[in-house]
Amino acid sequence: MSFIKKILKKLMNIIPMRNLVLLESNPDMSDNTYSLFSKMIEKGYNRKYRFVWLVNNPDDFKNVNIKNVSFFYWKPIGFFRKLRKAWLLYTAKYIIYCNKFIEKRRSGQCVVSLGHGTMIKSVKQHQMMSPDCDFTLCASKEMILMHVDQLHLTEGHMFVSGLPRNDLLFESKGKLKNVLGNMADKKCIIWMPTFRKQKSSDRLDSEFDFPLGLPIIYDTEALNSVNETLKKNDTVMLLKLHPAQDTSFIKAGTMSNLMLLTDSMLEAAGVKLYEILSDTAALITDYSSIYCDYLLLKRPIGVTLDDFKEYSAKNGFAFDNPLEILRGVQIYKLEQLIAFIEDVAAGNDVGAVERAKVEDLFNEYKGGGYCQFVLDKMINEYKF
Repeated sequence: MSFIKKILKKLMNIIPMRNLVLLESNPDMSDNTYSLFSKMIEKGYNRKYRFVWLVNNPDDFKNVNIKNVSFFYWKPIGFFRKLRKAWLLYTAKYIIYCNKFIEKRRSGQCVVSLGHGTMIKSVKQHQMMSPDCDFTLCASKEMILMHVDQLHLTEGHMFVSGLPRNDLLFESKGKLKNVLGNMADKKCIIWMPTFRKQKSSDRLDSEFDFPLGLPIIYDTEALNSVNETLKKNDTVMLLKLHPAQDTSFIKAGTMSNLMLLTDSMLEAAGVKLYEILSDTAALITDYSSIYCDYLLLKRPIGVTLDDFKEYSAKNGFAFDNPLEILRGVQIYKLEQLIAFIEDVAAGNDVGAVERAKVEDLFNEYKGGGYCQFVLDKMINEYKF
């Protein structure tokens, strides 16, 4: 079989590359890749190129009707489907991904890693990006050396640009109503914790015991207390878990003012996650890259740190001084979480001064236009 593979690879390297763009993201058709793809479609590049998304199940996208856009299996089963995927990988002029690493198959191919955010937690022990990618994104000059260290790349790989998905922070308004209906009139806090236990492997990033599967809230009494605080302050909270999180042990169900937001709910509402962020009043997170993105909105950020010691020991951070860069309102216990909710409801941005100390550290460019940054680089340097 290895001999046959070698022969097929040699044959495919002889076949000329086509005006084909391969795309990847997780979840499928989302994140930075989707935002850049949307800009390309808006600019009419699907008249010149064929776009193929590599997804879990192409049948899920039967209703997507865009000229020269199709879908194929990320993990094909059977010889002919595997051969088809290899054909796509070897004949594409451009490969753009943001989650699963895709290696360059041949000389002259352009491979772009859009990444899925500025790292707070350490990732270098979990992943190694192929050094043959042409460039990857870094949101500020200050972050270059950290990205080099974490991704095992060189400074030459780094392109300083805002992330394509962050254009939606400035372009999308009113989409939260698609998810919340009439409750969208209330102030909304979105809570987006990073994953501790990965659903696709045995990876465990924190030994801290979360009885309900959530930071800070350890029992149903605390859960009810948070919900009552939200209700009393005419505020709603959306809990959006990380796509990689194992949700089997999450025991926080939907309550009157605290709701679990799933990818299927977003899909049913016809919106992308970042399209609703501009309508939220505040963010609660921890070691997730959403922290860096949300800084652009200059709105309250609560940072839960109850498992900081355990997370430091188990997974670790991309920075030597994580508590110095995780500015905003630091939350270690339930009372602080409730106080944060009350401050947001009252319009008190008590962490504004602290956040301002790191805004430029994480984001070189403000105000959007990031998809165009990347597109211009591809046009000027890679003949897109």
